Amino acid sequence: MASSSRAAGRTWDVVSLGTVAVLGVLGVRRRHAADGANPPLSPSTADRDNFDLSGAQCIVTGASSGIGAEVAWGLARAGADKVQMACRDLGRCERKRADKLTQCLAARPSDEAEVAGLSPAEAASLRAKKRRKCALLHQTCICAHLELTDPDSVRTFAGSFSGSSGSQRISSSLSDGHLGLPRLVLVNNAAVICDSRDGVDSAGSGNMVQWANHFGHFLLTSLLLPIMGPGSCVIIVACQSHRWGSLKIQRDAGDEICSDAIEHSHGNMGSFSGPLSSLGLAWYARYARSKLCNVLFAAELRKRYPDGPVCLAVSPGRMDTRLYEGAPGWFHRPLTLLARACFHTPDEGAAHILAAMAEAETGRRRSIAAAAAADVSSKASTEEESSPPPLYWHCGRPQRPSAASEDPLLGAALWRASEAACKL
Repeated sequence: MASSSRAAGRTWDVVSLGTVAVLGVLGVRRRHAADGANPPLSPSTADRDNFDLSGAQCIVTGASSGIGAEVAWGLARAGADKVQMACRDLGRCERKRADKLTQCLAARPSDEAEVAGLSPAEAASLRAKKRRKCALLHQTCICAHLELTDPDSVRTFAGSFSGSSGSQRISSSLSDGHLGLPRLVLVNNAAVICDSRDGVDSAGSGNMVQWANHFGHFLLTSLLLPIMGPGSCVIIVACQSHRWGSLKIQRDAGDEICSDAIEHSHGNMGSFSGPLSSLGLAWYARYARSKLCNVLFAAELRKRYPDGPVCLAVSPGRMDTRLYEGAPGWFHRPLTLLARACFHTPDEGAAHILAAMAEAETGRRRSIAAAAAADVSSKASTEEESSPPPLYWHCGRPQRPSAASEDPLLGAALWRASEAACKL
């Protein structure tokens, strides 16, 4: 009996792994097809002249490796005053920070075309200038401790950042006119695909994946909103897995609102959380649910704060990062190999995020220019120019997210449930 049970378990493991592999390959096929028809933007093809973060204070969560580290370096290159690489492992963060400096120093002097025709003294001066630039980028990026699954750690981090930014306190609402408040760019990037502590967390609600991927970022963003000045931006790193997520929330009236019912009402299939759980992939269903929460959070934030900050949910595509190392059992090794062979590199994923930010910044500057030039006769065109950027971006291009992720009732219910979980 026991041996047959173990054999059945192994069979389901094989089926589960095969399912994830097929999903990954299909995703890669769709990615290549989409990229061929509509090449993704990068900061070099976006309007880089308008992507100027001079004076901005930046925070990137999960920046000790992968996309987060590349985004942090990209924000520094865009002129940010300071970029806090917020993460749980400061040692790993410092090693990645040192690696980025080494890569910068090794890459910059290699472009001999820039020094062609220069005298030896001029070439040496140019190389020295570039070395100083690398050193400046390295100094701009600073490692900071943040454990998103621990509300106390999130509150401590937010309080420290608020104090260093010159704010007297973190209040419950935005200050009138944003006077004297810093331009803050918050990139909610950190994510885990699975956690061995699932079902047990420091706040006693939900699970660790939900805290790492959603609740922790919701709490951090809520605490920082009051000190976000003009030009501030919140980027929530999402992914296409949100289309697979299933979310049920009990509302105050006692009824339940369900994402699957919303999808069905739009003629869509809904989530695959049931089949995924049956295939031994409940951990992936929980991850997909957290990613649905990411997009819902971004949509609801835009609705509650129409005057800013700018908020985008950005999917960088399927990535070759440390994310799959968190997959349970022996899943992580095959998934890591699949990601390495077929998925985007962290540098490419970061380029997609930075491109979406650059496009949003271009739109913001156009809105400011249109508002400055507005008069009664041009009111209609001004309103058109002032429309917010698209909510959801995938691989550097705007895309329509799932129907459930844009549902205002589900978004409002999630916001209230998140406030309760975070004790706000």
